[in-house]
Amino acid sequence: MDVPGARRAGPFSATRSPWEKLLAAGSPFRARAGQSLIARGQPCPGVTVLLRGHLRIYLQDLTGRELVLYRLGPRDICSLSLVSVLRDQPFPANVVAESDVEGAQIPRARFLELLDRDRGLRHHVLAYTAERLAEALALVECSVFGDLQDRILHALVRRLDGQGEATVLSVTHEELARETGSTRESISRTLKLMERRGCLRLGRGRIEILERGLLRRGAGHRGPRSSGGENQTNR
Repeated sequence: MDVPGARRAGPFSATRSPWEKLLAAGSPFRARAGQSLIARGQPCPGVTVLLRGHLRIYLQDLTGRELVLYRLGPRDICSLSLVSVLRDQPFPANVVAESDVEGAQIPRARFLELLDRDRGLRHHVLAYTAERLAEALALVECSVFGDLQDRILHALVRRLDGQGEATVLSVTHEELARETGSTRESISRTLKLMERRGCLRLGRGRIEILERGLLRRGAGHRGPRSSGGENQTNR
């Protein structure tokens, strides 16, 4: 797949970045917003790297409630596709396009060949996987030990990280409920409380962040809550 702005060279060329090497070695794919790319338990088509758009990777229980594991944006590598390819196992989650997307998927044999021949790429993949594992552990900690406000803060910060300097997020209460494993009603109550505290301003289908630093401090580790504490909110 051609990489915009990159020199024309083979996937093993030293002039390309690790991301460009992966993109060049893969088969291109495109998907429309709302399209499901893969369901939990299906065979993994290969390591997925994204050129444009955003993907949501999530789990879903029998009642339809979702837990968002992470999102992919431009120049991201799907860490669960890495795991599936390396272990030669089915994909363990669901993937849906949140916008029109374009990227590439590297089949298992081709990806293993790349790792075997390119030490720099191998180190990059290991470092990327370690970073995503740390993020996953933070998500688990927040989900298990944090109250609903913690989970909302964590979700908002993750969205901000992909928005540059933007302070307005286009997100509904229903989407935040899916992302935090809660209900829309509980999300609405908690957001109203956060609005009264001056952390954000609510609008129809949008949330304006009034203090980014406050959000990030609030989403940091604060330890498990004791029952009955003032920070407990509805789940």
